[in-house]
Amino acid sequence: MEINKNMTRAEQIGHVYEYTSKYAIYIGSRVKNEADFVESVIEKTYMEADERTAHLWDDYSFEYWIDYFHKKCMESIYDTLDPERFSFDFCEISEDVIDFEANLKNDKTDFIYDENVSYNAQIRLLDEKLDLLSPKQRFALILFYVFDTDLSEIADLYNLKELKVKSILADSRKKLNIPIPFFRWVLSYQLSLQPPKRFVVDDLISNTYYKTGVEQYRTY
Repeated sequence: MEINKNMTRAEQIGHVYEYTSKYAIYIGSRVKNEADFVESVIEKTYMEADERTAHLWDDYSFEYWIDYFHKKCMESIYDTLDPERFSFDFCEISEDVIDFEANLKNDKTDFIYDENVSYNAQIRLLDEKLDLLSPKQRFALILFYVFDTDLSEIADLYNLKELKVKSILADSRKKLNIPIPFFRWVLSYQLSLQPPKRFVVDDLISNTYYKTGVEQYRTY
């Protein structure tokens, strides 16, 4: 996510919040099939992030705050998922993992949209197949393919080795059996339609002003 340096810090806070809240709420709706719980996750995470910074007018603190929120929010959502544990001990360097790595470059290419084609049936099929995956499988697919989260970050989140994460992605990708560029295109488009939530922005700005006495519309 890029921050426009010409924005005031208050506008930057609002921009970060809108972007990350859309991200978290969309993951909640796709992974757990319920978005309501994510609002409490976001609010709690933002307040915790705010408490860990001296003030958001400082560039270093602001960057730390963004990074802390991103990681903590992912952890909070992950912790709310079902308690299943992955058992991928049989997947050391399986053919699935080799196939996953061989197709990685193609999977990250852009889907070529044809305005003369109706994709409604394919989208319905995609939704049906996603519903057959476990929440943790859906979470891994979305983090890696839609949000371009590093394998190392997902491994840390799942408390697994990167090889195991590749196994999860390979198995999930195989069960999905939908071209990954199409999967990425559909979910990215759905994310773009997600309305942002701004239920704590004013509190964050007010709290920063209270702690620092800095004008909240000061340009950085």
